[in-house]
Amino acid sequence: MSISATGAREAYDLWHGQHGVDVSSNTPWYRQVKSALQNLGGVASLSILDIGSGSGGLSCWIGRSEPRAARVVAADFSPKAVELGAAAAQSIGVSSVEWRVEDVQAIQQADASFDRVISCETIEHVPNPRLALRELARVLKPGGFLILTHPNYLSTIGIYRLSLWMRGRKYTEEGQPINHPLRSTQVRGWIRELGLQLKPIRSVGHYSIIPGRLPQESYWLAQPRPLMKWFGFHPIHIAQK
Repeated sequence: MSISATGAREAYDLWHGQHGVDVSSNTPWYRQVKSALQNLGGVASLSILDIGSGSGGLSCWIGRSEPRAARVVAADFSPKAVELGAAAAQSIGVSSVEWRVEDVQAIQQADASFDRVISCETIEHVPNPRLALRELARVLKPGGFLILTHPNYLSTIGIYRLSLWMRGRKYTEEGQPINHPLRSTQVRGWIRELGLQLKPIRSVGHYSIIPGRLPQESYWLAQPRPLMKWFGFHPIHIAQK
C-alpha cells in the first residue's frame, strides 16, 4: 500500500519525535561514515551535504570537527527531525550547520554544490531510491565523493525478513512507514549507472539469527572477510564523481 507525501512526513515526524538525538553518532553506519571522511582527508574547507540527516547527530559531529568544513548543510524530509537537530546543535554550541527541510528525491540545491554528499540509512525509506541516487549525484561536485549507507538484505537479516514474510508477518525497520529491501549489489549497480567511480565495498554487521533471541553480531559469520563484506547488514559505498 502506498503512502502520500503528507502521510509519510507525518509518520516520520512522529517517528523522530519518539527517538533522541545521537550526538555521539555511534551507530555502525555513522562510525563507518566518520572513518570514511577521515580517510578521504577530513572535512577542512569542504562543502558537505548530510541529506536524510535525521535528528542531526552526524551533522553536529561534522560541525564541531576541527578544522571545520567550509559549509555544512543538514537536511531531512521531517520538519521534526530538523527541529531536533537544530536544538541539539545549539545545546552543544554548534552554530556552523545550516538546517533545512528537504526531500532527497528533489533536493533544492544547485548542481555540483558539494564536495561530499552523505546519505545514511535513507534511500530505503523513500518511494523511489533510484531517483534519490540521481539527486545525490547531481548535487555532487566533479571530483567529490558520495558516501552512502543502507541496510543490506543480502544478509542474515534478509533471511530473517523473508522468514517473517513466509509466516504472514510484516517486517519494518523500527516502524518506519517505507521500507525497500535493498541489496548492496543492486545499489552499486545503480551508482555505476550514474557514472560514479566506486571504491571497494566495506561492511559490518554479520548477525546470527536464533529463534526467540535478538540478533547477535557474530565474528565467525564475517569470515572470510574478502567474501563476506558483500553480506554485512551495514555496508558503506564510497563513490567519486
